Amino acid sequence: MYAGESVDLNLGWLSQSRASGDPCAEVTLQSAQRLMEGNILTIDSTSSGESRLDLSLLGIPLRTVKLSVRSDYRLLSGGECIGVALHMRGVLVVGLAEMRDDNGQWVCPAALAGLQPGDEIEAFNGVEVESAVAFLKMLAENGGNKANLVVRRGRKRMEMVVEPMMDATTNQPRLGMWVRDSTAGVGTLTYIDPVNRTYGALGHSINDPDTGKVLRVKDGWVVQAHVLDIVRGQSGVPGELQGEFSSAPQPLGDIQENCDFGIFGNYEGQLDEAGKSIPIGTQASVETGKASILTTLDDGGVKEYECVIQRVTRQGVAQTKSMVVQITDPELLERTGGIVQGMSGSPILQNGRIIGAVTHVFINDPTRGYGVFIEWMLEQSQNLQQNAS
Repeated sequence: MYAGESVDLNLGWLSQSRASGDPCAEVTLQSAQRLMEGNILTIDSTSSGESRLDLSLLGIPLRTVKLSVRSDYRLLSGGECIGVALHMRGVLVVGLAEMRDDNGQWVCPAALAGLQPGDEIEAFNGVEVESAVAFLKMLAENGGNKANLVVRRGRKRMEMVVEPMMDATTNQPRLGMWVRDSTAGVGTLTYIDPVNRTYGALGHSINDPDTGKVLRVKDGWVVQAHVLDIVRGQSGVPGELQGEFSSAPQPLGDIQENCDFGIFGNYEGQLDEAGKSIPIGTQASVETGKASILTTLDDGGVKEYECVIQRVTRQGVAQTKSMVVQITDPELLERTGGIVQGMSGSPILQNGRIIGAVTHVFINDPTRGYGVFIEWMLEQSQNLQQNAS
């Protein structure tokens, strides 16, 4: 836990016998009042350091728990609308199609070779595939000859041999598939880490719209963007923030990682710390009740809107569905209907701390959606620095 956080732990029928080590926290025990209640241990961290808690049952020592309190860690809160441009590694097969051969039969050369939607083609005849344009050029230069492909499917890499079919109309080789090498859209910046100049955004991965596959990053950029219009959400039909990239946009940062917890990279814009620096709150400090989110709906910039955390799921390992958030702010409900596409990544604040980010909307109830703990996102951006060093 971090200095300044307060945590309540239910010990059941265990009790605390003593605390030893650095005086980094104030520990108080509230004994159970009724049979089905457990003893509640309240830990109020005051400063960084380590301590030990000795737990006992009926005076018999059973367990020693190590308590570690880290120094207060602060981020720059986001909420700004950003444009995202991502280029993937190789080309992604997004669909297959049959063609009529010289005998009048419908065939698909790509399918005959074993290719499937979601496959990534990394190399063509031993040459790395840089883009969809480069892939089509290599295919044209190869003509109707068989070609050796290096294909990634999930975590597996495999080699395939494909034999193109010549198009009778254009006399160009065809494989009977569609490919994609990039994507673009708008989302919301969650935070900037001023210590290592990294950022986190979106709170969820960027997936291919046709295959649902998480796109592997070759390179990419985040830039400033503007909200042009709002499609209000309603039950069964998700809403959307419709935006565009700023004219002649200057990159705010690169994209190094695209994963279940968002996109992450090195921040290259100016650091404006005035009024934005805020301590993080780990999941131990997150509670049901009042909270707020930061998001952008127009050129008026980032604004704070009220919400309620309805459910908190304690997680021992990183997972995306950490909490359920319901929008209660009258203005936000009037303008958007709740959570809409493009708001993903909006920071969630509670008790003066940044505790997470909005990730997904409930399709049948746009006032509600999921949020992810900030610590899971922060792990990803801090890993960037560790991998670079």
